[in-house]
Amino acid sequence: YRYLGVTLQEGPQYLKQHERNTLKSSNIRRGHLWNMAKYSYNPYTLARALWKSVAVPAVTYANDAVVFQQTTLKTLHRHQVEIGSWALGGNGATANLAVTGEMAWSTFKQRDARAKLGYLGCLIHMPDEAYTKRTFHYVRYRSSRTNWSNTIARLDSVYSKGTRRHEATLEKGWFKAVTEEVNAIELEAWRQAVRKKQSLQSIYALHKSELSPCTHYRG
Repeated sequence: YRYLGVTLQEGPQYLKQHERNTLKSSNIRRGHLWNMAKYSYNPYTLARALWKSVAVPAVTYANDAVVFQQTTLKTLHRHQVEIGSWALGGNGATANLAVTGEMAWSTFKQRDARAKLGYLGCLIHMPDEAYTKRTFHYVRYRSSRTNWSNTIARLDSVYSKGTRRHEATLEKGWFKAVTEEVNAIELEAWRQAVRKKQSLQSIYALHKSELSPCTHYRG
């Protein structure tokens, strides 16, 4: 059945159909957006804007509460890299790291971490009488292990280096800290990966240190 836009089913893989629907939606939007962009005055700019404003919100809906399998996140990222490569005039040999750098898009892993850690802050700063927070405390202090709680524990550990989010007194401050910390860690991971990539380390890594769009590129 469908509840608040999320398709649920019986069994341990209760989100399997929802993940299938999400991948189908991503694939359809990828094709539609490219068909629109490639005949425009600037395929690069239009594809970049449409993917970020139309496709990403659709496929990351309820991302803060829904736990996708890693294979699903990787497939979504592949769709993103493919449309980015098309927009840049690349081909199958174009380095994914270069596409990420030139399109300046967050990865789906990055979006997933920001959404879930941001929602953790929402729960922490929620009034104690709120039913959602009471449920959160029950799961947390009863050591009940769910896919969501396991994922939150892993993300909280992965993005714990130099964190100041737990010092925040308001939800807004928590979310701002989460966004900055996740982005900083993923940016450094991208830089290191670019330096290690043989086809990029000699020239690209020396001149591209930030994820930034090519404002002069016209596709």
